[in-house]
Amino acid sequence: MSKAHAESPPEDDSSPAAEGVSWTVTASLGVILASIAAIEAMPAVALPLLQREFNTTPAGGSMLIVVSALMAAVISPLVGRLGDRYNGRDVTLVLLLVVVIGGTISALAPTLALLVVGQVFLGCGIGFMPLAFVLQRKLFPPARMKVATGIVISTFMAGGTAGALLAGPIAEGLSWHWMFGLPTILMTAAGLIFMLVTPRAPLASPPVRGAFDWAGAILFTAALIVLTLFVSMVSDAGLLSVPSLAALAVLAGLVALWVRAERRAKEPLVDLKMLRGRAIQGVAVVELAAAVASAFGMFMLPQILAAPTSTGFGLGQSITVIGFTLLPASIVALVAAPLGGLADARFGSRAVVLAATAGIAVCLVPMLTLPSQVWHYVAFMVAYGTAQTLTMTSLTNAVISVVGPNETGIATGLFMVIRSVGTSLGTPVVALVITAGPDGLGTADSYVMGYALAIGAFVVTAALTFLIPGRRATTTA
Repeated sequence: MSKAHAESPPEDDSSPAAEGVSWTVTASLGVILASIAAIEAMPAVALPLLQREFNTTPAGGSMLIVVSALMAAVISPLVGRLGDRYNGRDVTLVLLLVVVIGGTISALAPTLALLVVGQVFLGCGIGFMPLAFVLQRKLFPPARMKVATGIVISTFMAGGTAGALLAGPIAEGLSWHWMFGLPTILMTAAGLIFMLVTPRAPLASPPVRGAFDWAGAILFTAALIVLTLFVSMVSDAGLLSVPSLAALAVLAGLVALWVRAERRAKEPLVDLKMLRGRAIQGVAVVELAAAVASAFGMFMLPQILAAPTSTGFGLGQSITVIGFTLLPASIVALVAAPLGGLADARFGSRAVVLAATAGIAVCLVPMLTLPSQVWHYVAFMVAYGTAQTLTMTSLTNAVISVVGPNETGIATGLFMVIRSVGTSLGTPVVALVITAGPDGLGTADSYVMGYALAIGAFVVTAALTFLIPGRRATTTA
């Protein structure tokens, strides 16, 4: 990769002015991230309601999650690269405008197709995560950066908490349209606060040479759009249907062209050379496995809670109850994220991820019985939320530890791509498994099979943690 603007971490400037600027920017980003997390959490909680509103099955409803995740895969490396090259304040405000547009479209959508379009724009919101990491590395010395990373992740989780808690009351008390409308209003207000309190100068990057990799960005976007179509076609017509095979062939061609373009670009959107090192390859494999496993584990729970009791496995609960059931995962994340940073510093990323993913696999075993009481699912979410947050925090720190200071944005962006692609692959797979049955609602056996797949995926992830560099390797990278 060309070192166009090799940027060293800031020195440990403990003056009140420097401290004030750094923590003010972090607080502003926290407000924005919390708002985005809320608007992205609500559809997951209210998915059964949206499926009824638009008369679609869980497989059809899963597209709302898939397109958002795939768009996150598109935007993460793009925003990471822009954050490394240009003024972070300007990039943040432009990205926020895109997300506000998505929230507005979703709030006013009269059809499922338009709601999917809105989710495409809202999926750009995940780009704030790599952007936040870039800004923090510009503002904080290494000793404080991990703490700031934990704060950003915890505020994102806090927003998810609010979204999970309020999705039901808003959807059932007002309408599902306000699930998107109210967070969009708050997000706009948060953007105005960020614009007013964030100075431009500390977030500016040194001048860079070379053209932006627009060819790579366009090909990458096209490939992920085709991947979205491929997933949809597999859901509707099967893997071996003519449309599915045609989409797969086009996807393979676009990926080949994109890899070629990235290898030739002087400043590639996704620096594939970065993946040549064994350390970062190992973290990438674990990241993908963890994302697929997480998609397996989480998609089924709202469906079971909302399914009618007449199915023999459903609990027939309202969206409000579903939100309260999912809520504990977000609450424990507020504590687990900072503790994850401390545990990572003490034991290393490999040990933390191994313990967390193995723990999730154990917690999933009782789910094979399809518990009939809500409190069983609440207990599961407490354990799941803790372990999942520890995994996310440690993998993020592992990525940052094995790349150079000027590659933080593109590296974390690349791993957001991997995470989003894993979610996009896992969600439709488990949706197809559980919808085997009359009316697309699934059967008890199909949900047992789904949880068995989730357990297997987390066991595989735990087994792969040996690929993560050991504590000594990451600290000396």
